[in-house]
Amino acid sequence: MLRRADVMQQPNVQKTSDFNENAGLSYGFSCMQGWRRSMEDDHVVLLEEDGGFFGVFDGHSGSNVARFCAGNLFDFVSRTAAFEEGNYIKALYDGFLAIDKHIYATFSNERSGCAAIVLYVKEDDVYCGNAGDSRCVLCRDGEALPLSIDHKPFLPGELSRIERAGGYVWNRRVNGALALSRAIGDFLFKCNTQVPWDQQAVTSAPRGAFYAS
Repeated sequence: MLRRADVMQQPNVQKTSDFNENAGLSYGFSCMQGWRRSMEDDHVVLLEEDGGFFGVFDGHSGSNVARFCAGNLFDFVSRTAAFEEGNYIKALYDGFLAIDKHIYATFSNERSGCAAIVLYVKEDDVYCGNAGDSRCVLCRDGEALPLSIDHKPFLPGELSRIERAGGYVWNRRVNGALALSRAIGDFLFKCNTQVPWDQQAVTSAPRGAFYAS
């Protein structure tokens, strides 16, 4: 929830932008801090010969988790057994959970979190992993195809998991505080030792999508 103390009198409109390409694809990005007093978001771009890994991490309550994900998430994904087997949707799922557990174990007092949405491109195939309310849209032949859904607390599937984990939804927010129901970090909402890590009130488990061109 944005408070007056969190914003500046004038926005910081300085942008960091880049464009690059390899033999198979091209990318561009631009980042701007805006009205907030600090930049809480981050991103990752890793080009490979036959594809690449791209991610946007929309941070809140600080930038630490978003920054750590930008620098390390692909390492966690690529070290999974599923990645070695070519099961990239499961690799994204396992990697999201693994980095979340690592942050929790290593930085026990961390209070920030981030929505995370990533895209892994392998030759002509596209794999998307999403935890939170950022969006990925595939544009093809003039048609926009959503590869993600917004993870909001009031959605039936999200609400039932939140309640099973001992949480509640008030004012469309988890425990009246968090406006998204999946995120990396946000460990104040992951305190129930009686349910698995991927079934916490706020879970880092991503929803995966696959598109073959």
